[in-house]
Amino acid sequence: MKTSAHKRKRLISEHEKFGWFGLVRLRDVYDFECYLMQRGWKPCVTLGRSLMRVMRDGRIIEVVWDDTKRQTLTSRYGMVLWYDFQIFERDKWFDHPL
Repeated sequence: MKTSAHKRKRLISEHEKFGWFGLVRLRDVYDFECYLMQRGWKPCVTLGRSLMRVMRDGRIIEVVWDDTKRQTLTSRYGMVLWYDFQIFERDKWFDHPL
């Protein structure tokens, strides 16, 4: 039991440190940033391989490009906001009749 708990703790810390690969689609980064800005997030200057960087209440959310894996990378909190964006943007489109 100690081994599985230790393994789970290590896995969680790796995701906290390194983030989530390939979650944010490259074509949706700008729309994601606009969505967050509508909800009180302030844009920051992007640095290096950063595609998007926003800040609110001292917390910074970044979406960066990883050249080795050729995927986007974001933190756990960025993942939560991404799914929020996916759910509420999708609802916005379903509310309008065709």
